[in-house]
Amino acid sequence: MKRIIFLILAFSSFIFSHDVIFESGKKEAFVLKAYFSDGSPLSYANYEIFAPGEKTPYQKGRTDKNGILSFLPDSEGEWRIRIMEESGHGIDTKIKVLNLKDFQAGSGYKWEELIKFFGGLLFVTVFFFSFYLLRKIILRRDNK
Repeated sequence: MKRIIFLILAFSSFIFSHDVIFESGKKEAFVLKAYFSDGSPLSYANYEIFAPGEKTPYQKGRTDKNGILSFLPDSEGEWRIRIMEESGHGIDTKIKVLNLKDFQAGSGYKWEELIKFFGGLLFVTVFFFSFYLLRKIILRRDNK
């Protein structure tokens, strides 16, 4: 019986393993372009974006070859953006997000995740119910 339970638990890890899922679509975002006074872009410069009142960066990364970065804010208020090039040149500025609904992404469960969860739950339920019935049949046969 212990082996059976071990096998069930070992197999259930495959059912409940996590997948990487992505969504694509068109959403409004803040797009910033950083460049030097001569017009040349701050290509591949490191940046950090801080949400209002936060000390930990909301987003970190590097600008693209044209000095562009973008982000989707999740709260209204004053956001701090710090862009620094390796040579030490950069900018530390703030922008205000006044209307958050322009930036809201869709939320909710993904159907694939729900189907996987309930499929796994159904499998485990059927598996244990089958053993329950099998045990009843064996006990009934032994009592005759």
